[in-house]
Amino acid sequence: MKNTIYKYRGIFDKTFERDINSILENNFWSANPIEFNDVFETVIDNRPVIKLIEFIARWFGINSEKDIDFLNKNTDKVMSIDNRNGMYSLSKNSIDELLWAHYANQHNGYCIEYDLNILLNSIKEIEHYSSVTYSKTPLVINWKDFFSSNSKRLNKMGFNKSKRWEYEQEYRLITNTIGKINYSPLAIKSIYFGLRICSDKKQEIINSLKSKNIKFYQIEKIPKTYKLKATLI
Repeated sequence: MKNTIYKYRGIFDKTFERDINSILENNFWSANPIEFNDVFETVIDNRPVIKLIEFIARWFGINSEKDIDFLNKNTDKVMSIDNRNGMYSLSKNSIDELLWAHYANQHNGYCIEYDLNILLNSIKEIEHYSSVTYSKTPLVINWKDFFSSNSKRLNKMGFNKSKRWEYEQEYRLITNTIGKINYSPLAIKSIYFGLRICSDKKQEIINSLKSKNIKFYQIEKIPKTYKLKATLI
């Protein structure tokens, strides 16, 4: 994959200044996955592990349904992403009309372009990172995964989603903490402006970020097509 990655931003009165400041201060917010818009976030199929643990428990004489239920709930807890982990979701695509519509305030927002290598190498809190894969059903966690390294389980829990989200071409960073994450001032390469961005907000962003050595692009329609292009300003 190419060495660039993108974050879409809407322009809203309550968050505009906060988001611009985060660019100036070279940080982003690594969020708890429970806050994401996908209700199936981090869902996995761990029934093989549940069945194995239940079999072992009954073999040792644990037959109370209450005890079995307790084991199952704790297995679910162990096989979930630690609630201390944060996630930052990005995309590998800067000119997708749905991404602009869904994540950039109906094309009124902007998109941040990062140098992926610089971004990854400058974040000390990174625990794992990868492109997201898409499937029709949740990935199965088996007993080998249960006893494997944490990174293997993270791959199945944190980097797989329903195929309905495939258009996002998502790339994720998982951090060992939730909150502000700092990165190198050199990580941001460009800002892309949406088709419908207000000219005043556009100029305000350019003026606010003039101290940073970044480029600015305007998203435009390609006539007689359903495609977009980015033109250097």
